[in-house]
Amino acid sequence: MDIEPLKNLLKNRDDIKEILINFLPNEDKQKLNHWRYEGKTFYINDRILCMKKNTLEIECNGRISYINNGMIGISLSKYRNICIDPKKYYLFIRNKSEDIKKRDFMKQLLEVL
Repeated sequence: MDIEPLKNLLKNRDDIKEILINFLPNEDKQKLNHWRYEGKTFYINDRILCMKKNTLEIECNGRISYINNGMIGISLSKYRNICIDPKKYYLFIRNKSEDIKKRDFMKQLLEVL
């Protein structure tokens, strides 16, 4: 059953990460320190952390390998990939300075195309 307990609380809010942190155990709070919430815009090679909306459990952590038909493919390791529906997860991304340059490049490339 896909019941989203915080749906009404998070609707039309900008500080989603801060609200979610209040409902998480300390272990998960520490994992989210260097991540920022991203609701819509994703690019290939972004580091992504997926938290299920119905249980608030961190399910996967990896790099985006493809985006196709509304689904996101994530490389968890060299040998393991998964495909997720972004509507079922709170998605967080982490950018290092090198990743920010790649992200800006992908954004500019998409604007040109």
